[in-house]
Amino acid sequence: MTELMQDMLSLGSIKLSELTEARIFILDSVARLACERATAEDLKKIEDSVKLNEVALQSGGREVRLQHATEFYELLAAAAKNKVMMFVVRSLSDVIRVILRRIEIYPAQDLAQSRRRFLNALQARDGDRAAQEMHAHLRKLHEHIVKHAVEQEKSPDL
Repeated sequence: MTELMQDMLSLGSIKLSELTEARIFILDSVARLACERATAEDLKKIEDSVKLNEVALQSGGREVRLQHATEFYELLAAAAKNKVMMFVVRSLSDVIRVILRRIEIYPAQDLAQSRRRFLNALQARDGDRAAQEMHAHLRKLHEHIVKHAVEQEKSPDL
């Protein structure tokens, strides 16, 4: 599934905006389900992931940061207790990770603040607030990707 989406995106069969729209829709549901279904152990794992991400944002390289991002989404999907969503979230995250490897990295401060707000909503079991924070983050990430992908295309080094 991941390779198919990557190929379709590369060939222009699907647009980045469509990928983002699907990701927002799916992660909205995942966030809401995680708020309802997460166990204390799930919440602890996600909290630990957010803390590790904060450390990585200060000192880690691109690959470490991308690994933490992937882990965060995997833990969130696991907390939703839906195996199909876990598979879909993993595939979407893998496609986005490939894109993020090629462009300027997302601002650390923005990501850290967003993850902390999301974690607070998740711990409060506030599905609406968690989904809103996820939506806002994914929109900002989409804008970042579009901006830097266009800049990369203009680069004489390509």
